Amino acid sequence: MQQKSRLKDHIDATLALAGGKIHTVILSSEAYFLNPNAIELARHFSDYDVEMVTYLRRQDDWANSQYAEFVAGGAVGRVAQPIEDWLKTHQTRSRLNYYGRMKLWELSLINQKYTSVFMTGNG
Repeated sequence: MQQKSRLKDHIDATLALAGGKIHTVILSSEAYFLNPNAIELARHFSDYDVEMVTYLRRQDDWANSQYAEFVAGGAVGRVAQPIEDWLKTHQTRSRLNYYGRMKLWELSLINQKYTSVFMTGNG
């Protein structure tokens, strides 16, 4: 929580120095999706008008890419098990449940219902 407090203090100080010239702050990280505790960050900024924008990959595409990164010793973890076993873990299944993840954010962050926009494309 202290690291989040430092982040908020830094943002508050920067906004104060800007004297009202900054109207938008964007915090972006894949780690918000990978770490279920990241939702605490949103709660930490409850005194701000927060809007969340989420870009999600197709689950099969995400799983393939994430597994390859984890096997290679990715930034947030390392996996040594076969992909079939990794896909069966509670953590992976939870990450593949996009609706459930978004529902947690909705319940913790948003005063009004979110709008779902689905786009298709190659990337």
